[in-house]
Amino acid sequence: MGELEEMYQSVCEEYNEEPRAHTQVWEWVQDLNSHGLIDTKRSGVGQRGQTTLIGLSDVPAELLEHYLLELLGK
Repeated sequence: MGELEEMYQSVCEEYNEEPRAHTQVWEWVQDLNSHGLIDTKRSGVGQRGQTTLIGLSDVPAELLEHYLLELLGK
């Protein structure tokens, strides 16, 4: 989750956009997870601190792209 937020901050800077707060980014991740487009799980033993691990689901790239373009169009 931390790496995702760092990349998000960089993209916002690149496009001169004000980044949203952690809670909003977290809600986006949860929405993508609930639609089965990404997988999330809490870090386990052996990890320093607790974080959310994010991975791509076994979803065709076209489906993911279509869903994200719909979100951006709203």
